[in-house]
Parts: sequence; C-alpha cells; structure tokens
Amino acid sequence: MKKLSLLLLLVRIALPSQLDAQDQERREAFSKGYALFSAGSLAEAEEHFRKTLGGNFVLEDYSLYFLGVLSSSRGRPEESRQHFLRLKQAFPLSVWSAQAGLELARLSLAEGNYQEAAARLRALRTLKIKREISDETFYLLGQLHELLGEPEQAYSVYQELRRVSPLSSWAAKARKEAGRLRTQQPERFALTRVEPLLGEAELLARERDYAEAEKIYRQLLALVSKGPLRPRFLLGLADIFREARKREEAISPLSEIVEKYPQSPEAPAAHYRLAEIYWNRDENVKALDYFKQLLERYPDGPFNDRAHVASARIYESLGKPGDAVRLYREFSRRFPESPLRDEARWRLAWAYYLQGSYEQAHRAFRRLAAGKEGGPYQTPALYWQARAAQKSGRSEDARQIFLRILNSREESYYKGPARQRLEKMGAAVETKRAAQPDPAAATAVSLDPERQFHFSRAQELSRISLHPLAVVELDEIRNSAQDSLPAKLLLMREYARNGAYGRSVALASQIPLASDDLARHRFPLAFWETIQRIARERGLDPYLVLALIRQESVFDPKALSPASAYGLMQLLSSTAARTAARLGLPSPGAPKLYDPETNLTLGIHHLKELLQRYGDNPAKAIAAYNAGEAAVARWEKRIVAEDEDEFIEQIPYRETRV
Repeated sequence: MKKLSLLLLLVRIALPSQLDAQDQERREAFSKGYALFSAGSLAEAEEHFRKTLGGNFVLEDYSLYFLGVLSSSRGRPEESRQHFLRLKQAFPLSVWSAQAGLELARLSLAEGNYQEAAARLRALRTLKIKREISDETFYLLGQLHELLGEPEQAYSVYQELRRVSPLSSWAAKARKEAGRLRTQQPERFALTRVEPLLGEAELLARERDYAEAEKIYRQLLALVSKGPLRPRFLLGLADIFREARKREEAISPLSEIVEKYPQSPEAPAAHYRLAEIYWNRDENVKALDYFKQLLERYPDGPFNDRAHVASARIYESLGKPGDAVRLYREFSRRFPESPLRDEARWRLAWAYYLQGSYEQAHRAFRRLAAGKEGGPYQTPALYWQARAAQKSGRSEDARQIFLRILNSREESYYKGPARQRLEKMGAAVETKRAAQPDPAAATAVSLDPERQFHFSRAQELSRISLHPLAVVELDEIRNSAQDSLPAKLLLMREYARNGAYGRSVALASQIPLASDDLARHRFPLAFWETIQRIARERGLDPYLVLALIRQESVFDPKALSPASAYGLMQLLSSTAARTAARLGLPSPGAPKLYDPETNLTLGIHHLKELLQRYGDNPAKAIAAYNAGEAAVARWEKRIVAEDEDEFIEQIPYRETRV
C-alpha cells in the first residue's frame, strides 16, 4: 500500500513536467511549421504542424487551419475538408473558424457541389466576420451565380461588392467580372442608359478611378445638353476634379451650375464648393463673394451654417476680427443646433482675443471651458482663458488655471505651454498625482470563457514571437466590449508587449487616472534605441523625434496615410528620395520606407534640416514637416502673433501639436 501511494505521488510530481515538455515540443514544432509555411516549404511545414495535434495544444485550431490549406494546395481535398470540419466543430470560437467555412465553400465549388457551396456562403453572410472574409464571400457568391446560370444575380452581387467595399482587392476583381459580363452580354448589361451610366460613374469615384469616372460624366453631359439632370452631372464631374486634386478644373462645371441653373437642388452646393476653391487659393475676396451669394440666395440652404463659419474665418485671416465676431454672433442666433456650434463658440472667443477684447475673450473661453467634460475645446479654452487673464493683468487667476491644466488627467499639448508660462511667471510648478490604478488589477481580471479562449492563444503566440497573430486574438477580446478597468489595463499591456502601440496608446488614453505605468503606455519608448542612436548622430533631441512619431504614426512601422506617406515618420516617397540623395544613399522604394531603420534615418535627417532652416524653432519645423515649407511661408505672412503659442494656435494643421 505504501509503495502504491509513493508511486501515485511520483506520478503526480512527474506528470506536470512531462506535460510541460510535451507543450514545449509542440510549441517548437508549431513555430518551425509556421516559419516553413511562410517561406513556402510546404511539405516540411505540414510535417511539423502534424506534430502539434492532440494533447490539448493551445494552438491546435491554428494547426488544423494550416494543415487544411496545405492539404488542399497539395491535391488532397478530402483530407483538407476533414481538417476544416474538425476546426469548426472543435473550435467554434477560433479566429480561423470563418476562414475555414470559406475554404469549405471553395472545396464544394471546385467539386461542383453548388448547393453545398451556396449554403456555406450564405451562412457566412449571416455572421459578423472580418471585412476581407466578407468581401471574398460576396465575390464567390457572384461566381456561384454565374455557375448556376444566373448572370443578372451575379452582376448585381459584383456591383454591390464594389459599392460596399470599393477599395478592396475583391472589389477590384468584381469590377473586372462585371466588365466581362457587359462585354459578353451587352444586351443585358451595356451602359447605354443614363441611370446605369451614372451608377457606374459613382462606383468608379468610390474606387478612386477618377479618370474613368470623368469619362463617364463627360459622356453623360454629352447626352444631356439641358434639363434637370445636367446640373447633377456637372456637380458629379466637379466633385471628381476635387477628389483628384484638380480643383482648378472644377471651377468651370460649378460656374455653369451657378450661372445657368440657380434654382436647381445642386446650386447651393456649387456655390459652397466654388467658395472653398477660392478660399484654398487664398483668393479671399472671391470666396467671400460666393459665400455671400449662397447666404442671400438660399437663406434656408443646407450649407449656410458652414458658410457663416467659413466667412468668419476668412475675416480672421484678413485681420478683421470685428467682422468675424459679428458673423459668429449671427451664427449662434441662427444655428443653435448646428454640429459646428462648439467650433463657432471657440472661434468667437478667439476672435475676441485677436481684436484685443481680453475681458470678453476671458468670459467666452470660461463658458466654453465649463462645457461638456472631455470635449475637444475644453482644455484649449482653459489655456486661452488663462492667457486672456494674463493680458487683462490678472496674473493670479492665470496661474491657477495653468496649474489646473497641469494637474488634469488629460494628456494634452497645452500642458507644455502651461508649464512654460508658469516658469516665465516665476511660479512654483507643483503637480498633484492622481489616484493610481492597482498595478495588480491587470492580473486580477476575470475573463469569461470566450475571452479566455482568445487570451490563452494571444499569450501562446506572443511566447513564440508571432506578435501580429497575437494582436488578432487580443482584438477579439477588445471587440467583445468588456469595459472594466482591469480588462483595459490587461489589454493595454498586452498590446504594448506585442508591438501594437497604437491600440495600447488608445486604451491608456481612455483610462481617467494618472500613474507612471499609464504614462509609459500613453507615451511609449518604442524603437527607442534606434531613435536615440540616429537622433544623437544628427544632434537632435530624441524625445522630439519620439513625440513626432507618436503623432504621425503612433509607432506603426506599416502606417500608410491617404496622402501616401509611409512608415513611422510618415515620409512621402519624394521627400525620402531627396533626403537620401543628400545623404549619399540610394533612393528607397516605397516598401523600403516601411523598414524602421531606413524610415528613421531619412525622417530624422529631414527634421534636422527643417530645424536648421527655421532657426531651431520646433513649432515651425514640425509645421513644415506636416504641411510643407510653402504652407509655413504662407502662414508666416498671414498670421499676426506676438507669442509662439498664438502663432501655433492659428496654424490650421492639428498634427503640429506634438
């Protein structure tokens, strides 16, 4: 009996270590399998993935998915089907479950089992799935309709996919298929009537194929020389020019609407767009004239609130704050429910400040600062309330407000200027530490089974340095809307650990507490060693570079802006090429700008050149980094400011606030 008890005790002691060893073996096999799969070594990858099956390995759903893909690609469809079916049955919560359903539909299509394929695709359409899977499902439905001899339904599906997801690769394929159907069956699908042509032009615009959209609008205008449809087509053509950044060419169609169709529904929009074009060209007199026409001709028009604010802003830029004040007051009376209400209140207070009416500015800023907590104008209004108090000779009031900004829980640009103002006043700068969150709260979080399923996989993937896949699992937890403080802290830290700094910063900024831990996550030292090394080689403050990167890309090395700016420091290809030439380096292609070392080398050198140009003035250098040197030259001519904070406040690019 004693021997049996001793044996059981030894088994209990040995079993966990054996299980740990088995887990480690499966972990290593999965890691090797994934690396081989990514490198295209399919046979070797399959061998390693098979070693991970069984034994409750955390990533078994991943192994099943990759084995299904490998079996299919190597000509074993039935084996592939079994892997995908097992994944869906055993792991319904898996991030690969919907993709497995899509793969099963593909297999059914390839085998000619159209009814089963249709059932699987329609089932996927009812689920909340990722956009890329939804788009592919939509596309395959179109293909299925064609196989079933239903071209009208197929064409409708292709066009709908283009409408709902115009910039996806699957929408591009759908566009080709729709074009093929039009060529093959012109009697059904040819674009010969007005409505189909207009629909195609609108789809092309959504797909940003402005050249083809322009051709169709010109075709429509050739078909309709007059009548109520013509101003609609003219406005569509003008909008194409505006989106394609050919605003000069938009003037002609917009002017035709204003002159020939003043009673059309499109006329107010044409007036407003013309005014915008002239405003952007700094032709302020013409812009004001069109805004005035808009307000007089269409007193109840849909653009009138915007026209009031825009006209007032032009008066500000012309150095006529009194006229701006008049228009902002009129706006407040006429449009109390406008979405521009808070902006107009802010700009009214600012107009008072610009015209030297500091008491009125102080009152207006105070009212705005007392508004909705966390609103976008609350902290700016507080800061300028303090500055107006300073200008009015109320230094103690200003000091108290500056301290209030410093002690607020919000991480704001205005904390820097507030601190500088206090130091200039010779005031003691004392900040109060808000209550800190419990550092153990993140480990104390209780996750329900569904979230725990994803969290365990995120941890395992992070352990083997598959950080992008770990982030996918963390996103599943975040999307499930568990809003407790411990859950947010947990996700904040896990995102940062896996390099998803944008998500980590966003979560840290949502937590209304102050602590060193939260500060580290709001302002992470990401890529710090590389930034320090390159910045110091160029004689730059690495913290300035860090702040710029946080604002530009939130530390995402794969960031791509709508203006085609790449990587951590959001470099345009043209800027990168010029900077590389000055450094004696080869011109980098766009993909190379996603490399942190390359991006930082070029971006930091470009920033250094701008600082040298603007006499080490970081505000103007960063403004030029964002908007270009030509824009800064315009602002230097137009903006009248006694102090740097007044100059910065009048810069229309918020990205300069680092």
